[in-house]
Amino acid sequence: MAEGMQIKFYGTRGSLPAPLTAGKVRQKIIGAIIHWTEHLAVSKLESHKPDSFEVEEFFDSSLSLADWGTYGGNTTCCVVRCGQTIIVFDLGSGVRQFGQDILGEMFKSQGVLIHFCMSHVHWDHIQGFPFFAPLFISRKKLPKNRFVFFGGVAWQGALEEALRGQMDAPVFPVEWDKVTTEGPGMKFLTICDGFETQIAHGKEGETLPDAVKLRAQRLHHPNETYGWRIEYNGKVFVFASDTEPFAGGPDPVILDLAKDADALYLDCQFTEKQYLGQEGVPRLGWGHGYDTWCAQVAKQAGVKRLYLGHHDPAASDEKIFSIQQQVKASFAETVAAYDGLEIEI
Repeated sequence: MAEGMQIKFYGTRGSLPAPLTAGKVRQKIIGAIIHWTEHLAVSKLESHKPDSFEVEEFFDSSLSLADWGTYGGNTTCCVVRCGQTIIVFDLGSGVRQFGQDILGEMFKSQGVLIHFCMSHVHWDHIQGFPFFAPLFISRKKLPKNRFVFFGGVAWQGALEEALRGQMDAPVFPVEWDKVTTEGPGMKFLTICDGFETQIAHGKEGETLPDAVKLRAQRLHHPNETYGWRIEYNGKVFVFASDTEPFAGGPDPVILDLAKDADALYLDCQFTEKQYLGQEGVPRLGWGHGYDTWCAQVAKQAGVKRLYLGHHDPAASDEKIFSIQQQVKASFAETVAAYDGLEIEI
């Protein structure tokens, strides 16, 4: 059986981090307890002392994620593993946790090769980079650590300049020159609309039948922004954050990028009413999608599963869950992505 892709979302919020407050956590706990006591009353189990398995089963069957958990507070970061190949989409605040998670693997093998595929360099998509722990480990300790970055050219000049800029003194204590001199080996490659490349289990430039194929297409968003398509062993994952309708409907570019994908991660920051200005100011031209449009894209592109992301930082978990349900009504295989969600295709 062909090996598939393992995908983990480390950050699914848009614009800026939006962590839960203590008050909101308290409200969730109180609500879950109320649901549980109602469950006991209905089941006539007032005298029964449940074990942890029974409680977990109740949470899974009777409560939504919005009731007991959170869609997350970190900004965009998604990690895809295709065999030995590791690909990271965007460097939002979620990449800090990925950096912590991969340290053990790095030290075990004296380093790893990671490909970073950038959508664009708005701050919510790069702000986690200075806190990515592997940056600050000496290449003497991890000589095999190598990072390859794919980015555009109209991003404050180039991707490297944008990343360097947020680490210039006095805004960050470790300067870029020190990182590049003492840290991991880094290479920056320029992409353009229609850019294509192949990665064969981490080896650059080698073409094999099971190579990871990458394609980038420019999306409908302010400034230069790209969506990405990965193909590996007959499976397809598409990452399309920060994009909105084109001329009132799905952009032909995104329909082509997402065509027949096994999984599509798509920007769904707003509801249709918010986008059109029926609730607050209009969001047209902001570069973000909405519920009914996302369902339309998924259906027209023929994708198997749709994952909604780039959630509005002002949206509560309950609001995000409501948006998910709205999309599911038109496209059943829909999930609102959340920090920590792991899928396999």
